[in-house]
Amino acid sequence: MRFKSIAKLLGRQVYTVEPLEAAIKACIGHQATIPFAEIQKSVMLTTVSWTAGRLLLLRSGALNTASNPKVCSVLDATCASAAAPAHFPARKMGEDWYVDGGLAANCPDLHALQEVEHLSRPIMMLSIGTAGVTRASSPDMIPRRGISWAKPALDLGIQAQERLAQEACMQRLNDRYLHLNKRPGVAQGALRELDLATPATTGMLTALANERFEELLRDPNQLRALKQIVATTPCIS
Repeated sequence: MRFKSIAKLLGRQVYTVEPLEAAIKACIGHQATIPFAEIQKSVMLTTVSWTAGRLLLLRSGALNTASNPKVCSVLDATCASAAAPAHFPARKMGEDWYVDGGLAANCPDLHALQEVEHLSRPIMMLSIGTAGVTRASSPDMIPRRGISWAKPALDLGIQAQERLAQEACMQRLNDRYLHLNKRPGVAQGALRELDLATPATTGMLTALANERFEELLRDPNQLRALKQIVATTPCIS
């Protein structure tokens, strides 16, 4: 684990993209090669242009695809959205290179909301988190200089934009918006890497999900919101 952390800071990406591509193809077969814009379900993925330095929303054919790269298969779109720096290599689509959309929209709830607001139809949103990191610290823990700023600053930036998106959605939708997430505790420290796929970590994730659901059942407001959202016919497929 220590070697991998050092590799993320000093070396090239930790993982090659081939196993990820194989997993995607195993899930969706030949559809991995079709243009992302040809999907007739409403699907939106996020990625960031390395050269332009801006967030790009990759949209399926049921949405507005005008901003999509000309060369953008389902496989390309998925790998571009997952190309976390220091983990996977950037993805080339057309003449540009793209990296993980989580750099600018780790919680893309607000972007999804803005995507469907123009439809002028009732909106219900259930947002499910990924047990990501939470910045909870004290003034005496602020790094003083150098490389010690790298990881805390990244975590802080990600959490700040996550909370901004969630608060904006809550203000617009009130009890028609529910975000569910559960941060790993001390006993689930292995999950903090979020890239260690073993039966043990899978069990930890399942346990976290069960704990979060039990918390929801004890909260009448959240339970009422969940029932309202799941009982409503989706506005978009």
